[in-house]
Amino acid sequence: MNADFDPMWSTDELISFALSHSPTNEDDDPHWEVIRTLRKRGTREVFDAATRLLASACPMERALGVNIHAQLGYKQDKSFAAESVQLLANLLEVEEDEDVICDALIAFGHLHQPECLPSAVRFASYPDDHIRYGVAYALAGLDDERAIATLIVLTDDASARVRDWATFALGSQTEWDSPELRAALWARTADSDNETRGEALKGLVHRGDTRAAEAIIAELNGPDPYLTTVEAAEILADPCVLPALERLRVRRPGDRYVEHAIVACSTNG
Repeated sequence: MNADFDPMWSTDELISFALSHSPTNEDDDPHWEVIRTLRKRGTREVFDAATRLLASACPMERALGVNIHAQLGYKQDKSFAAESVQLLANLLEVEEDEDVICDALIAFGHLHQPECLPSAVRFASYPDDHIRYGVAYALAGLDDERAIATLIVLTDDASARVRDWATFALGSQTEWDSPELRAALWARTADSDNETRGEALKGLVHRGDTRAAEAIIAELNGPDPYLTTVEAAEILADPCVLPALERLRVRRPGDRYVEHAIVACSTNG
């Protein structure tokens, strides 16, 4: 905890402190410590203060408001989620700052409300890949035809980060199944990004796709199988994968993920 930070301060004092400390990537970033404290507090007073920030002329203040709304009241089952989504959707109608747009899309992913869909899909072809990543994040876990169709498009994005998250969203965050979805996942088994290939394989295994086993074996026999591929092997839990896993065990002695996959495949799960 930051020595200058008191979680017992009033809401206004906490917001003032956050605005005097620009966000960083440090673990004990005081800006984000305040956000987490206000989210946990989860009162209507905090909701109203965050909402006032959304109307600010300052992008940093709007971003702070967005990030408070993103998980406000998570200790109280996010009782403001529907209201927050509507406020953020209204903000995105006029917002021009790309950082604030991205934060709002990420917030949608935390709030997990279907009402975010129209606002999120509008940014699916936005030039900045951070925002397209935000769209994939926003849509993950929404079992809606529009969300699935947008995620399928994003699995073929120019950005590896966007492809990876869209593939993860389709593969592991929804039970939706269709020929189009499987075709998108299968296409990603040839992706240049290791993590994306593994996420695609996990998604195919979840759907009982018979092509997955051979593709997993090929990946495990490759030069540096990514963790997601080993996880796919564990989910598959098929003895046919054991020889490839045993060879990987020799290359990675003591790797607990490999060991877990071997146990699963040895016992059919």
